[in-house]
Amino acid sequence: MEELEQIALLISGDQKAYIWLVDTYGAKVKNMCYNYLQHEDDVQDAMQEVFIAIYTNIHKFDKKSSLSTWIYRITVNKCLEYIRYHTRKKRNGTTISISTTNYEWKENQIKSSYTANENIENQEQKVILFKAIHQLPEQQKTAFLLHKIEQQSYVEVAQIMQTTLSSVEALLFRAKQNLKKILADYYKDYNS
Repeated sequence: MEELEQIALLISGDQKAYIWLVDTYGAKVKNMCYNYLQHEDDVQDAMQEVFIAIYTNIHKFDKKSSLSTWIYRITVNKCLEYIRYHTRKKRNGTTISISTTNYEWKENQIKSSYTANENIENQEQKVILFKAIHQLPEQQKTAFLLHKIEQQSYVEVAQIMQTTLSSVEALLFRAKQNLKKILADYYKDYNS
């Protein structure tokens, strides 16, 4: 019941409800943004865009899905918009894209997010995995990140992506196949 009350307060413009929203969903939004963007400044920019979009569009929330699902959907869309915008700017020669395949700075960002208890081998494996994930087509990457990294069920992924359960299953199957190929090629080149 608290969530429905908070939504009503958000719709009425209550600032305390907005603080509740950020406190309740801030970590989830940050994690999802980080999974896509992997750079703290970009993550902060995208998070701000996500919460502005939530706040300005909360009156459009139809309650057919959970608030969490709706927020994930906005987060994914904002991250993809952010990547497309910066990629487009790069093509026009006005800035460097965050979504290039040059992962040098991303490796440093990823490594800095590890705890002191993780060993170097685990850190390197995570860097390699995230490089591979970011080579997947957009829909496959989204389904994989939501299911495997964010631990969302197939049903939740389908709701977030606004697609069918069978589409999610197919996307995840293709993502796994593509990751196997990318990682096999990497290790083949690495061991040569």
